[in-house]
Amino acid sequence: MAESDATEPHLLAHLQTRTPQWEERGLKAEWLATGGGPPPVRLTVTTREFSCWLIAPAPKGGWPLGTSSTVEADVHNPGKNPVNVMMWVVASRGWDAVPDIQESIQPGETRRLKCHVREGWRDSFGAKTTPKIDPHLVKQIQIVLWKTQEGDRVELSNLVAKGIEPEFQKPAERLEVPDMEEGVPAAGRRVRFRLEGEEDKEPYSVLYLPADWKAGGRYPVVAEYPADRFFHWSCYSTGRPEQGVIGYGMTKGRGAIWVCLPFIKDGAVTENGFGDGDATAEYALRVLAAIAARFGGEPGNAVLTGFSRGAMACWYVGLRNDRVASAWRGFHAVQGYDGGGWGGSTRADALERSMRIGNREFFLTDNFKEEPARMLGEAGVKTVSVRSGLGAHGAAMFLDDRPSTVAVRDWFCRVTAAAGSPATEP
Repeated sequence: MAESDATEPHLLAHLQTRTPQWEERGLKAEWLATGGGPPPVRLTVTTREFSCWLIAPAPKGGWPLGTSSTVEADVHNPGKNPVNVMMWVVASRGWDAVPDIQESIQPGETRRLKCHVREGWRDSFGAKTTPKIDPHLVKQIQIVLWKTQEGDRVELSNLVAKGIEPEFQKPAERLEVPDMEEGVPAAGRRVRFRLEGEEDKEPYSVLYLPADWKAGGRYPVVAEYPADRFFHWSCYSTGRPEQGVIGYGMTKGRGAIWVCLPFIKDGAVTENGFGDGDATAEYALRVLAAIAARFGGEPGNAVLTGFSRGAMACWYVGLRNDRVASAWRGFHAVQGYDGGGWGGSTRADALERSMRIGNREFFLTDNFKEEPARMLGEAGVKTVSVRSGLGAHGAAMFLDDRPSTVAVRDWFCRVTAAAGSPATEP
């Protein structure tokens, strides 16, 4: 193992206790005894899942990364099989994550992981780089192993911040999404929300009441489905409802209620695949009814949106039957469409679902392929299509004022403008 620089802060120091407060999923973590200095952490795979991970939360007040260039660590493979390891530096408030991904670390090999905290997407929006994270808002460091065998293990050491950069400055137009909290819904607050009488059950949505919300008011609704669980260079996605950002970007947090919905399988939230499509659709209807009854959501004045898997769900779930299809005033799909074979969807079924749209509008963001527009055209659907310029598989484009984001905001205001009247019947 390489020796760490004593002048660099050890980023796991706050977790050096008998009971580390990290999250283990498919991994068993244990400190290893050393002759001095920060001890390594041994991670042993305890599952046959495709991926497993350890999450180290930031200390109270966060890590001092505002002027850092990288977060780095040594990873050593003491086992008998090659291992694949990712390290993610993950930010809060709707910011994304930056990774280093190392494949096929051989038995006995040590590699240095480096996450560049100033990394961004070099997109075509104003010929500038969109930063992935705000290093002041890093909430966790996550170590992911994938395609492993039970009993595989790695040793992580020397987790430090390196480099000197100018103090990070948040772009002036950048929106920050409220983090999910536990508690009672209130104006400007985003909370885990379970249906009445089901507080002890696993399925939940994530509910945001706009900053200008008042009891007794009437509000349109944005309902959003998340992407699949997916960890790759250009995409950090947990597959859970709290991962959503599109609805906040569409409304800037005012004037509309925003809810992120789960996919349901066997009575629980599923992070992968569509789950049980019928159960997922029924749960969405029950959540919309609860929002209408308790918080003033306008029945029939909801827009359905989603990214990747969530985009496909605009058809696969949101148009699954006439009853759920009638709940929506419009649809907005981001970087994904139904009928391409993913999750068992077929074009014939997707076209049949598209026929339920009727004369309502479908907005497409970054659906570059001709197929979604062609299919919607065959169904006679009015379609709006834009390119964000982000150049990555992500939803960060909705948190700044690029032209495509302004367009979808204007579209949302227009299609929900007839507040209080039911959506056009398909």
